[in-house]
Amino acid sequence: MPIKKKIKKSQVKNDPTYGSEPDMLDQPGVIVEPDVRKKIADYFKKMMLRETIRSILYEIEATGVQPQFNLIDRFEERKEKIDKIAKDVASVLNLVDIRFLARSPRLQGAYTYSAVDSKYRNVILKIQSTDEIGGYSNVQQIRSEVSPATRNHLPIIFIVKTLKSLGIDDNDSLCAIVMERLEELPGNMFELISASPVRSKISFNALIRDRKAFTMIIDNIIELTRKSIIDVLKVVQRKIDIDVEISRLRNMLISASLSIVEPSDSKASSSIIQALMSQINNKIDLWCTGLDIRDSLEKDILKSEYEKLLKFKLSSRAVPKEPLIQNPGALGNISGIKELISAIDELKSMNIKPQDLHGNNIMLRPETGELVIADLGHFI
Repeated sequence: MPIKKKIKKSQVKNDPTYGSEPDMLDQPGVIVEPDVRKKIADYFKKMMLRETIRSILYEIEATGVQPQFNLIDRFEERKEKIDKIAKDVASVLNLVDIRFLARSPRLQGAYTYSAVDSKYRNVILKIQSTDEIGGYSNVQQIRSEVSPATRNHLPIIFIVKTLKSLGIDDNDSLCAIVMERLEELPGNMFELISASPVRSKISFNALIRDRKAFTMIIDNIIELTRKSIIDVLKVVQRKIDIDVEISRLRNMLISASLSIVEPSDSKASSSIIQALMSQINNKIDLWCTGLDIRDSLEKDILKSEYEKLLKFKLSSRAVPKEPLIQNPGALGNISGIKELISAIDELKSMNIKPQDLHGNNIMLRPETGELVIADLGHFI
């Protein structure tokens, strides 16, 4: 039973679920700006993903037969098709030594190849949807308008052409992009950028050893829990200076990371985080003891709030998925990160919004070691 026969026009035109129903984009800690959400919703509409799923479900319900899909076969079939297109593009653009490097996890996403151009430069050839051509087409203009420091973090694009303009048959609305050769980040740096401290020992240790970053987290938690701290201080029988006592607690909590003893059998960040939480609780106990508070409901509430908030903070990325929205966090002192964040801030001040920034889309310029925003498909 052909799937398309099951699709009703009203489902495509008026379906209210596009971009509005709760999904992975609505999880805590995930930041998705409205314009990005609209792009995703528009992509769903264009690919008719929801309609396809519904039609499959209708078919199962009507026939009782489970459709057989082999996703691996579909990816292999897609790759064979794009490989042929890449060779055709290389022939037209005088590129040699074409080698497949990587593909997007999306079936219709970008495919990347290494190559050598007519000027004997090592380059990257990307074959991807023309929907994402805008950022690449505008990068030369953007490079001419930004400061030299920011320019260093933008890729050099040599060619941006649609397949049609190259005289290549195209039923999928694809384009070819030739750009400078960039390399993936070294393993440790990639993990710092892409993994949260609750999931990565490397990222966690970078955060804990970064005194400025850890102090910022504690200061933020102090601010969020000020009411609970004051509730604890109300239990004290003698006269005290509230601001002085809050400052004392702050300094004690900041020192907690220095007292962590990592379990000898620790293979994951979770055990170190537990050690940190133990030290935080010890510091709160010591603070309360100095105020002649032994056991109180207010103290237990404060401990509970700190555990919840600290774990939430540690679940955030060391460098957030959208650096233009948040601060760089634990990587603030690592070479190149501050400059990258400054470049993003300058782009934002010019009303140029580089979206979808994460570890995979930030690469290294091998000659200079500069961090480069490699994927311009979501520049708006």
